[in-house]
Amino acid sequence: MSAYAVGQVVYLLQTKSLSVVPVQVVEQITKNTLNGSETVYNVKIPGKEKMLDLSSFNGEVFEDIREVKAFMIKNITSNIEKMVSQAAQIANEHFPDAEKGVSVFNSENNLSTGEYDKVKVDLGDGQLANIRLPPELRE
Repeated sequence: MSAYAVGQVVYLLQTKSLSVVPVQVVEQITKNTLNGSETVYNVKIPGKEKMLDLSSFNGEVFEDIREVKAFMIKNITSNIEKMVSQAAQIANEHFPDAEKGVSVFNSENNLSTGEYDKVKVDLGDGQLANIRLPPELRE
């Protein structure tokens, strides 16, 4: 577990519900025994009187809200990629002779003209369209 400062706000990500809750560290308790020392952090949950022992929280703890966002985007992107990949695999297995839909792919050499990247779009029936993407639409 990381070290937190009393008064610090940390963010709890409940993985089952995917909710983010800001909490404030209100107590740092260090217990020294013959077996070593143990530090426990108690946090205040907004709207609740009872404190939560941070070590009992079943989820992810982040010190910065940007870390929460990056973590969630990475996980959601990964899940979407898995679902799309599985759907494509099932479609190929069950409908091998079906006509493929419109697909988008980057040109092999990724030619750039100014600030725009060229992308080729397969329109079907052997037709290709060249499109230039502005920076805000690139991956």
